[in-house]
Formats: sequence, structure tokens, C-alpha cells
Amino acid sequence: MDLASLGTATGTRVDSPAKHIMACKMDTNYLITLLGSANSQHTDPYTVLHQNKLRWCMHKDEVALFTGKKLLANTPSSSGGPKAYPLVITTVGSMHELTKHFLINLYDQDTAFSFYNLINTLNKNGKWINDGVLTRTIFGNEKISQSFDVMVASGENKSTVDTVQHQINSTPDFRCQGIALGQAFASHISGDTVASVLVGGVMTVQNGAFPMQTGDMVQWYFDFEENCFETQPRTTQGCRLQVLDDDMPSNSMSSLMSRKRQYMDGKTFGVANGYGQDYQRCKDTRGIVRIKSYQYRPRTYYIEGRASRSVVLPTKESFGDKIRVFAKCVSGGRPFDAVDIMLMTQSL
Repeated sequence: MDLASLGTATGTRVDSPAKHIMACKMDTNYLITLLGSANSQHTDPYTVLHQNKLRWCMHKDEVALFTGKKLLANTPSSSGGPKAYPLVITTVGSMHELTKHFLINLYDQDTAFSFYNLINTLNKNGKWINDGVLTRTIFGNEKISQSFDVMVASGENKSTVDTVQHQINSTPDFRCQGIALGQAFASHISGDTVASVLVGGVMTVQNGAFPMQTGDMVQWYFDFEENCFETQPRTTQGCRLQVLDDDMPSNSMSSLMSRKRQYMDGKTFGVANGYGQDYQRCKDTRGIVRIKSYQYRPRTYYIEGRASRSVVLPTKESFGDKIRVFAKCVSGGRPFDAVDIMLMTQSL
């Protein structure tokens, strides 16, 4: 796909007469959990969210994730009881890198058994930080788990260890609530914490880092997961990479796509100083939620015959990605183009 999408080329947005819209509230308590080292013991967390209001707020056209249900059954809800509105976030902001590795490992699970077995492991072992075998299971990477075990054994970074454990244990069962139609702030000091979210209908939104074709199933993913997928321009672009257990995904984007990302993010989020930069306390786009086409996981098949050979075909379901499908593509586009999608979480 070499030409610009319809929305990018014409600067227009699709609209549908049938819409399902809900008022949603920013999950302030969970965002406070993600503050980590950014929050001083002597500073009110609501003040921190207010001082960095553009970093934590929900912008128009962002993907809103429902956070009202916790991943671990034995974790008490931080919302403080029933709420009048669904609780949502659009960024994980200052989430610790180790917590991000846990999420990367969780959504990399290819079967329902391995996905829920990982959650069950956390449920049964509340003090998993002292068990090297469990940390290897949770982070899915030998090098990362070893560095974490050293951190725990030394006792020098107890605050960091406590932050990571608290963030992992407080992780919600993320579900796509819809696309934001307005702006809402994380702190009541900044302004209104409630905004409208489109949960059903057709919407023009910014595509993620991979091309999208008409008719594709659309899933959400965190921006820091980008290196887990094939970004090079080939037929398998957007498929999950086959990564060895002890290797971290390593993938780079062309400078052209990187500049396009900066430009499109600047229009959506006001990030005027480039990708991931904290310019005037604007949103760090490395923690936001993006969209991509759902792709099958590559699988290697060995063909016997006169000359034995192997072939890699995208034929294997990826459970961690399949459960994040929430829409259908109506009009596709290139990476970071404006694409039209039909939200249909009620029937997927």
C-alpha cells in the first residue's frame, strides 16, 4: 500500500448515523499506582497528576481501555466500590520497565492455557519476588529475571522492587472500552475527569505502526510492544516475531516512518518535540494505546519429499492478541495514516 488512505488524503472523517456512546471516567487511582518514582512521598499524587495533566489525560480519538476489573482475583479493587461510570485509561505513562516486560510476556502467550496459567501463577504466589523460577515465568526472559533477582537479593532498591510488585499485582484485565470523543483529565484539580467514549459505530482514527487493509480485524496494543511485531515491509508485516526465550525483540523502524510518527502524534497529542519526548509535560507516546491488524502467528512446517525443506506460514492463532480484537477495518491505510474502523466489541 503506497498511496495515502482516504482519510489522510482528503482530510475528512467518516460518520455513522448509528452510534453507541457512553460517559467514562478516568481511573485516577490506577494512574496513581503507575506514578512510581515520579511521585514523592511528600507530594500529593493528585497534584503530580495535575502538574502533568497533558501527560495523563485522555485526548480525543485515543483508544480507551477499561480498567474496572483486576487481572488477579485476590487483588482488591482500587476504585473504592461501585462507580457511576466505567473506569478507563489511555496511557500507562510512567509504568516501570519491568512491569512493561510482564505485560509483553502476558500478551505474547499463544494459547488460552498459557495465558491464564500465568495469571493463576501470580494468584497462587503473592510473594513471587523471592522465587527465581517464578520471576522467570512472569517476565518470560532469563536475563531480565536474573537482574530482578539480583535487585531483590541486594536489598538496595527495595522501593523499586515494591513498586514493580505493586504495579504487577494491581494490573487490570485490560479491555477496549472504545474511542474517546472528548478530553478528560486524570485529576479533578485539572478539570472534568469524565468524557464521552464511542463504544459502537464507525470512527476515523490514527493507525498504528503497521499497514491495515479493508476487512481486517483490528486489535489494540501498547506502543512499547511494537518491537514484538514485524515492522519491515514484507508480507508478514504485523505478525508476531519468533523470538528466542533469552533474546529481547529487536526491530527498528525506518527514519521516514519515524518522522511520520512524530508528525501524526503531534497532530493528535500535541507532542511538538518528537516521539516520546516530555516536551512541556506533554504525553509520552511510548505508553499510549495504538491499533493494528490482527495477524496469525507464524509457524514453521517441514515438508518431506525429494528435498526436505521448511516453510513458515502465518497459520497459528495468537490468544494474547485475539482477545484484544475490538473492531473491523472499513477503509485501510499505511502506518500512522487515518483509517476508518467499525467498533463492534459487542459481537466479537
